[in-house]
Amino acid sequence: MTRGTLAFIKAHGAGNDFLVLDEADRAIGPDLSLLAPALCCRRTGVGADGLLVIRRGSIPHMECWNADGSRAESCGNGLRIVAMVLRQKGYSEETIRTDSGLVEIHFEESEHDDAFSVEVSLGIAQVDLPRSISVGASDVLVTPVCIGNPHLVVCVDLDSAPESVSRLGPSLENSVPGRTNVGFVTVESRVLITLRVWERGCGETRACGTGAAAAFAALHRSDRVDDAIDVQMPGGTLQVRIDDLGGVHLRGPVQICYRGEVNLENLQHSTDTSMV
Repeated sequence: MTRGTLAFIKAHGAGNDFLVLDEADRAIGPDLSLLAPALCCRRTGVGADGLLVIRRGSIPHMECWNADGSRAESCGNGLRIVAMVLRQKGYSEETIRTDSGLVEIHFEESEHDDAFSVEVSLGIAQVDLPRSISVGASDVLVTPVCIGNPHLVVCVDLDSAPESVSRLGPSLENSVPGRTNVGFVTVESRVLITLRVWERGCGETRACGTGAAAAFAALHRSDRVDDAIDVQMPGGTLQVRIDDLGGVHLRGPVQICYRGEVNLENLQHSTDTSMV
């Protein structure tokens, strides 16, 4: 087991919290499937929904590791967090690479050094036809959406059936090969939706950026919302819009909570941290 400490940044976007490791600060191995659960554990680690790694190159590459150690193709709130961290370290370009491709980023200035509104361009969403999935004795109508990573969008009345997320989320997550994220959405008006997301490899989170984009894309395809909407989630509100070419854009607040160090020898959920 590697000895010493590991520097990290704790940040969140609308309550969706992450730990950020920067390759510029320390060499980081390629496989973090054991380290991610150890760091993200809220009882014996630091605690987070996921682990973000900044790989340095001509264009910085963001890796996203879920709390269970699985790796995600992309992450909307994670992208906005990494963009802010890079900006504070002097990166002035407007592109970040993810496992699913290049993403453009844009900033809005703030009077607070550790708080910005950041917009990311997630590209064109792939929205499939709705289909029914059997969960126990129920048939659930879902709309599959890919927005850099996979989602199923389910329209429900979250006020009358708030248990839908915990009751249906795990089964729907595992209903497709490789698992998927599941968004439960209520349409409040043409410019406002309420969303809760059961995230692949993490469970329900207080917000999900690509989940907000996926829900918008599914509802926009069926003409239930306008071209720009607010997505209200337990941790806060994000803005999603579509441009003239069909690209989906996600905007909202990002805030750094604190910077710290963790003693690798004290992590309880990893039997091998030699990858860092």
